[in-house]
Amino acid sequence: MFTYLRRLAAVFMRTRGPFHPFNPPSDPYAGVREPRRPKPGGGRSAAVAVDEPAPPAVVNAVTRNRTLALALLAAGGLLAAPAVGAQNTNSSEKPFVSGGRIDIQLAGGGYQIRAAPDNKIRVSITRNPGSTKVEIATNGSQGTVKVTNTPHSEFGATIEVPKMADVTVHLTGGELTIAGITGNKDVDSYAGNVTVSIPNPNEYATVEGSVKAGDINAPAFGGSKSGLLQSVKWSGKGKYTLRAKLGAGNLELKDR
Repeated sequence: MFTYLRRLAAVFMRTRGPFHPFNPPSDPYAGVREPRRPKPGGGRSAAVAVDEPAPPAVVNAVTRNRTLALALLAAGGLLAAPAVGAQNTNSSEKPFVSGGRIDIQLAGGGYQIRAAPDNKIRVSITRNPGSTKVEIATNGSQGTVKVTNTPHSEFGATIEVPKMADVTVHLTGGELTIAGITGNKDVDSYAGNVTVSIPNPNEYATVEGSVKAGDINAPAFGGSKSGLLQSVKWSGKGKYTLRAKLGAGNLELKDR
Protein backbone atom coordinates (compact mmCIF):
# COMPACT_ATOMS: atom_id res chain seq x y z
CA MET A 1 0.00 0.00 0.00
CA PHE A 2 2.72 2.51 0.93
CA THR A 3 4.42 1.86 -2.42
CA TYR A 4 1.21 2.88 -4.18
CA LEU A 5 0.95 6.05 -2.07
CA ARG A 6 4.53 7.01 -2.87
CA ARG A 7 3.92 6.53 -6.58
CA LEU A 8 0.77 8.64 -6.37
CA ALA A 9 2.68 11.38 -4.55
CA ALA A 10 5.36 11.25 -7.23
CA VAL A 11 2.71 11.87 -9.88
CA PHE A 12 1.66 15.03 -8.06
CA MET A 13 5.27 16.11 -7.72
CA ARG A 14 5.96 15.56 -11.44
CA THR A 15 2.87 17.46 -12.67
CA ARG A 16 3.98 20.35 -14.93
CA GLY A 17 2.33 23.67 -15.57
CA PRO A 18 0.42 25.77 -13.03
CA PHE A 19 -0.35 22.79 -10.79
CA HIS A 20 3.28 21.75 -10.12
CA PRO A 21 4.09 22.50 -6.45
CA PHE A 22 7.63 23.60 -7.34
CA ASN A 23 6.65 25.51 -10.51
CA PRO A 24 4.01 28.04 -9.38
CA PRO A 25 2.18 30.25 -11.88
CA SER A 26 3.48 33.57 -12.97
CA ASP A 27 2.68 36.66 -10.93
CA PRO A 28 -1.13 36.92 -10.87
CA TYR A 29 -0.92 40.67 -10.21
CA ALA A 30 1.42 41.58 -13.07
CA GLY A 31 -1.42 42.84 -15.27
CA VAL A 32 -2.74 45.31 -12.71
CA ARG A 33 0.48 46.90 -11.53
CA GLU A 34 1.47 50.44 -12.58
CA PRO A 35 4.71 50.83 -14.53
CA ARG A 36 7.73 51.93 -12.55
CA ARG A 37 7.91 55.72 -12.44
CA PRO A 38 11.17 57.66 -12.43
CA LYS A 39 12.17 59.19 -9.12
CA PRO A 40 13.22 62.79 -8.88
CA GLY A 41 16.95 62.84 -9.34
CA GLY A 42 17.11 59.50 -11.16
CA GLY A 43 16.18 55.90 -10.54
CA ARG A 44 12.80 54.22 -10.57
CA SER A 45 10.33 53.50 -7.84
CA ALA A 46 8.91 50.05 -7.15
CA ALA A 47 5.85 48.98 -9.07
CA VAL A 48 2.61 49.75 -7.26
CA ALA A 49 -0.45 47.55 -7.51
CA VAL A 50 -3.48 49.57 -8.49
CA ASP A 51 -6.02 47.07 -7.34
CA GLU A 52 -4.71 43.66 -6.36
CA PRO A 53 -7.41 41.03 -6.89
CA ALA A 54 -7.92 37.98 -4.72
CA PRO A 55 -5.49 35.11 -5.52
CA PRO A 56 -6.85 33.08 -8.43
CA ALA A 57 -7.94 29.47 -8.04
CA VAL A 58 -4.69 28.15 -9.47
CA VAL A 59 -2.74 29.52 -6.48
CA ASN A 60 -5.02 27.69 -4.09
CA ALA A 61 -4.67 24.59 -6.27
CA VAL A 62 -0.88 24.76 -5.92
CA THR A 63 -1.17 24.86 -2.14
CA ARG A 64 -3.64 21.99 -2.09
CA ASN A 65 -1.46 20.03 -4.51
CA ARG A 66 1.66 20.43 -2.40
CA THR A 67 -0.20 19.60 0.81
CA LEU A 68 -1.73 16.47 -0.73
CA ALA A 69 1.63 15.26 -2.02
CA LEU A 70 3.26 15.73 1.38
CA ALA A 71 0.33 14.02 3.10
CA LEU A 72 0.64 11.01 0.80
CA LEU A 73 4.35 10.73 1.49
CA ALA A 74 3.73 11.01 5.22
CA ALA A 75 1.04 8.35 5.06
CA GLY A 76 3.40 6.10 3.13
CA GLY A 77 6.01 6.53 5.86
CA LEU A 78 3.50 5.65 8.57
CA LEU A 79 2.37 2.57 6.71
CA ALA A 80 5.95 1.46 6.11
CA ALA A 81 6.96 1.58 9.77
CA PRO A 82 5.09 -1.57 10.91
CA ALA A 83 6.51 -3.57 7.98
CA VAL A 84 10.07 -2.89 9.15
CA GLY A 85 9.22 -4.14 12.62
CA ALA A 86 7.48 -7.22 11.22
CA GLN A 87 10.73 -8.44 9.68
CA ASN A 88 12.11 -8.91 13.19
CA THR A 89 9.21 -11.00 14.49
CA ASN A 90 9.43 -14.07 12.21
CA SER A 91 9.38 -16.52 15.10
CA SER A 92 6.71 -18.90 16.40
CA GLU A 93 6.86 -21.24 19.38
CA LYS A 94 4.84 -23.52 21.64
CA PRO A 95 5.66 -25.45 24.80
CA PHE A 96 6.22 -29.18 24.30
CA VAL A 97 7.23 -32.21 26.34
CA SER A 98 10.63 -33.86 26.35
CA GLY A 99 10.68 -37.25 24.65
CA GLY A 100 7.66 -36.57 22.44
CA ARG A 101 7.18 -37.24 18.74
CA ILE A 102 7.24 -34.38 16.22
CA ASP A 103 6.13 -34.53 12.59
CA ILE A 104 7.79 -31.77 10.54
CA GLN A 105 6.58 -30.89 7.03
CA LEU A 106 8.74 -28.42 5.15
CA ALA A 107 8.32 -26.64 1.82
CA GLY A 108 11.47 -25.96 -0.18
CA GLY A 109 14.26 -24.01 1.48
CA GLY A 110 17.26 -24.22 3.78
CA TYR A 111 16.64 -25.56 7.28
CA GLN A 112 18.52 -26.34 10.45
CA ILE A 113 16.81 -28.57 13.01
CA ARG A 114 18.53 -28.51 16.37
CA ALA A 115 18.05 -28.98 20.10
CA ALA A 116 16.27 -26.14 21.91
CA PRO A 117 17.60 -24.77 25.21
CA ASP A 118 14.15 -25.47 26.70
CA ASN A 119 11.16 -27.76 26.20
CA LYS A 120 9.62 -25.84 23.33
CA ILE A 121 9.09 -26.16 19.61
CA ARG A 122 10.32 -22.97 18.01
CA VAL A 123 10.51 -21.92 14.36
CA SER A 124 12.59 -18.86 13.44
CA ILE A 125 12.79 -17.59 9.86
CA THR A 126 16.35 -16.46 9.23
CA ARG A 127 16.31 -15.46 5.54
CA ASN A 128 13.81 -14.05 3.05
CA PRO A 129 10.49 -14.68 4.86
CA GLY A 130 8.35 -13.69 1.87
CA SER A 131 4.78 -14.94 2.47
CA THR A 132 5.86 -18.03 4.41
CA LYS A 133 3.28 -19.58 6.71
CA VAL A 134 4.32 -21.39 9.89
CA GLU A 135 2.00 -23.63 11.91
CA ILE A 136 2.85 -25.37 15.18
CA ALA A 137 0.37 -27.71 16.89
CA THR A 138 0.80 -29.82 20.02
CA ASN A 139 -1.37 -32.43 21.68
CA GLY A 140 0.17 -34.17 24.66
CA SER A 141 3.33 -35.91 23.42
CA GLN A 142 2.46 -35.35 19.74
CA GLY A 143 3.63 -32.27 17.88
CA THR A 144 3.31 -31.00 14.32
CA VAL A 145 5.25 -28.32 12.47
CA LYS A 146 4.27 -27.09 9.00
CA VAL A 147 6.22 -24.53 6.97
CA THR A 148 4.45 -23.69 3.72
CA ASN A 149 4.37 -21.07 0.95
CA THR A 150 8.11 -20.41 1.13
CA PRO A 151 9.85 -18.19 -1.47
CA HIS A 152 11.47 -19.92 -4.45
CA SER A 153 14.98 -18.89 -3.40
CA GLU A 154 17.08 -17.71 -0.47
CA PHE A 155 14.66 -18.92 2.19
CA GLY A 156 16.10 -20.12 5.50
CA ALA A 157 14.72 -21.18 8.88
CA THR A 158 15.84 -22.73 12.16
CA ILE A 159 13.60 -25.24 13.93
CA GLU A 160 14.29 -25.98 17.60
CA VAL A 161 12.81 -28.96 19.44
CA PRO A 162 13.47 -30.50 22.86
CA LYS A 163 16.81 -32.32 22.98
CA MET A 164 15.04 -35.63 23.60
CA ALA A 165 12.57 -36.10 20.74
CA ASP A 166 11.61 -38.43 17.91
CA VAL A 167 11.42 -36.47 14.68
CA THR A 168 9.95 -37.26 11.28
CA VAL A 169 10.88 -34.78 8.56
CA HIS A 170 9.35 -34.44 5.09
CA LEU A 171 11.24 -31.93 2.94
CA THR A 172 10.13 -30.92 -0.54
CA GLY A 173 13.67 -29.96 -1.48
CA GLY A 174 16.62 -27.89 -0.39
CA GLU A 175 19.22 -28.05 2.37
CA LEU A 176 18.62 -29.74 5.72
CA THR A 177 20.87 -30.18 8.75
CA ILE A 178 19.84 -32.07 11.89
CA ALA A 179 22.06 -31.84 14.96
CA GLY A 180 21.99 -32.22 18.74
CA ILE A 181 18.78 -34.28 18.99
CA THR A 182 18.63 -37.64 20.75
CA GLY A 183 15.91 -39.99 19.52
CA ASN A 184 14.53 -41.72 16.44
CA LYS A 185 14.89 -39.91 13.13
CA ASP A 186 13.00 -40.47 9.89
CA VAL A 187 13.86 -38.11 7.03
CA ASP A 188 12.83 -37.95 3.39
CA SER A 189 13.49 -35.35 0.70
CA TYR A 190 12.75 -35.24 -3.02
CA ALA A 191 15.95 -33.34 -3.83
CA GLY A 192 18.77 -31.54 -2.11
CA ASN A 193 21.36 -32.19 0.56
CA VAL A 194 20.70 -33.73 3.97
CA THR A 195 23.21 -33.85 6.83
CA VAL A 196 22.51 -35.67 10.09
CA SER A 197 24.98 -35.26 12.93
CA ILE A 198 25.48 -38.43 14.99
CA PRO A 199 27.96 -37.89 17.86
CA ASN A 200 27.53 -41.45 19.17
CA PRO A 201 26.72 -44.15 16.57
CA ASN A 202 26.31 -46.70 19.37
CA GLU A 203 22.99 -45.07 20.33
CA TYR A 204 21.39 -46.61 17.22
CA ALA A 205 19.99 -50.07 16.63
CA THR A 206 19.22 -49.59 12.92
CA VAL A 207 20.50 -47.15 10.32
CA GLU A 208 19.27 -47.03 6.73
CA GLY A 209 20.21 -44.43 4.15
CA SER A 210 19.49 -44.27 0.43
CA VAL A 211 19.66 -41.94 -2.57
CA LYS A 212 18.23 -42.49 -6.04
CA ALA A 213 20.93 -40.34 -7.59
CA GLY A 214 23.81 -38.78 -5.69
CA ASP A 215 26.30 -39.45 -2.93
CA ILE A 216 26.18 -41.09 0.49
CA ASN A 217 28.87 -40.30 3.01
CA ALA A 218 28.42 -42.46 6.14
CA PRO A 219 31.85 -43.57 7.42
CA ALA A 220 30.45 -45.02 10.67
CA PHE A 221 27.74 -47.00 8.88
CA GLY A 222 29.28 -48.53 5.77
CA GLY A 223 31.47 -45.94 4.11
CA SER A 224 30.84 -43.70 1.09
CA LYS A 225 28.96 -44.47 -2.11
CA SER A 226 28.14 -42.54 -5.25
CA GLY A 227 25.93 -43.01 -8.28
CA LEU A 228 22.42 -44.34 -8.91
CA LEU A 229 20.29 -46.24 -6.39
CA GLN A 230 22.85 -46.22 -3.61
CA SER A 231 22.12 -47.30 -0.03
CA VAL A 232 23.70 -48.20 3.30
CA LYS A 233 22.39 -50.40 6.13
CA TRP A 234 23.82 -50.86 9.59
CA SER A 235 22.79 -52.59 12.83
CA GLY A 236 24.05 -51.79 16.32
CA LYS A 237 23.31 -52.27 20.00
CA GLY A 238 21.56 -49.00 20.64
CA LYS A 239 17.82 -48.30 20.91
CA TYR A 240 17.16 -45.65 18.26
CA THR A 241 16.51 -45.92 14.54
CA LEU A 242 17.65 -43.63 11.74
CA ARG A 243 16.20 -43.65 8.26
CA ALA A 244 17.10 -41.11 5.58
CA LYS A 245 15.78 -41.34 2.03
CA LEU A 246 16.60 -38.90 -0.78
CA GLY A 247 15.51 -38.62 -4.39
CA ALA A 248 18.43 -36.72 -5.93
CA GLY A 249 21.10 -35.20 -3.77
CA ASN A 250 23.74 -35.89 -1.17
CA LEU A 251 23.28 -37.63 2.17
CA GLU A 252 25.85 -37.24 4.92
CA LEU A 253 25.64 -39.12 8.23
CA LYS A 254 28.29 -37.46 10.36
CA ASP A 255 29.71 -39.35 13.31
CA ARG A 256 31.38 -36.32 14.83
